[in-house]
Amino acid sequence: MAYQKALKLGKIENHTYKNSAGEKVFWEFVGVANLNILVENEICDGTEIYSRLQRGNPQNEIQRKRDLTVFWGERNKHKTAGELLNAVTKPFAPR
Repeated sequence: MAYQKALKLGKIENHTYKNSAGEKVFWEFVGVANLNILVENEICDGTEIYSRLQRGNPQNEIQRKRDLTVFWGERNKHKTAGELLNAVTKPFAPR
């Protein structure tokens, strides 16, 4: 539900305006970079937890739904550490 809501709310926030220099500024939702489970009970639905302003093209940080932290963990919960340490992550593992 949180993923779908992020997509919906993000698209609603798209807008353009002219800044003080008369330049056109675009605020555009391009996708979700990460999604985590929060364990704090006092946080209400719709509360902003984290955001970051970025100039340029942030496309390289956008993840596919299946690769977001919350879904990756569920998908890999039955794998051993050895199975998860593939060619990409193995060089960074403690020795």
